[in-house]
Amino acid sequence: MAGAPKLVQARAKLNLRLNVLGIQPNGLHGIRSLIGELVFGDDVEISERAGGFSVETEGAEIPERENLVWLAATRLGIDLSSVHVRVRKRIPMQAGLGGGSSDAAALLRGLRDVFAARGAPISDDAVHNAERVGSDVPACLVRGFKRVEGTGDIVVREQLPTPPWGLLLLRPPVGVPTSEAYRLLDAGRSGAPASSSDPSSERDLQELCGAIQTNDFPRACSLLHNDFQPVVELLFPSVAEARQRLREAGAAATLLCGSGSCVAGFFETRAAAAAAHKTLKTGEGEWATATCFADA
Repeated sequence: MAGAPKLVQARAKLNLRLNVLGIQPNGLHGIRSLIGELVFGDDVEISERAGGFSVETEGAEIPERENLVWLAATRLGIDLSSVHVRVRKRIPMQAGLGGGSSDAAALLRGLRDVFAARGAPISDDAVHNAERVGSDVPACLVRGFKRVEGTGDIVVREQLPTPPWGLLLLRPPVGVPTSEAYRLLDAGRSGAPASSSDPSSERDLQELCGAIQTNDFPRACSLLHNDFQPVVELLFPSVAEARQRLREAGAAATLLCGSGSCVAGFFETRAAAAAAHKTLKTGEGEWATATCFADA
């Protein structure tokens, strides 16, 4: 791997619709979601260094062997003895923005390029095995907008244009582990969850794709949805407060990001989101940024 380090961007993701369905045969929850990529994210740098495989992280404290980057790489089943990975974190943790999964996906993309250049391409089977370290990793391997079903393993790219809308993200001073969000959801449901054949969630997802296709901002805002939002806000009032603050800053709609705790405010233009960011006051332990959807 001689030469300059390989730099890969790990983009943050945003679930514009997220329906959590029933338990699947493998014991995991099924989902139906439409996910878009954002322009901001982490950087994953792959370089050559003498010694064994190593991963270091800047901007967050993540034990090396608990990092999804480490776990994904070591599941490839290839010789990584000369590989060193540096992850520069910008995506906040436990925010629902897919930071760890996106890092792992970026690492897999980067390693495929590096080993192909070496004349030792990594097989599709090896990548499929490695991506199982996180349910969001398969989605993060697909660029642009994608529809995700099953337990995150069924990913279909949606051929949609990049909308000109702006986003203002605000993470309150709490984190929500994904496992805790699912526990809260299961505990808070009085009836059976929707099934994978539920026509309403399928119809609404297709209508949202249509609104993005035609740049119908008001219609898209009306179709945003996240099953986690009510239960997360019930236990973490600061999440509900963050959504209210985004509304007061001018957001036309707000949405919990993934399983939380970050929330997104939707603006019709990127300039409007940037202007709102300048006026938004953040307290201790909070994080905010203005961003937009990324081109595929």
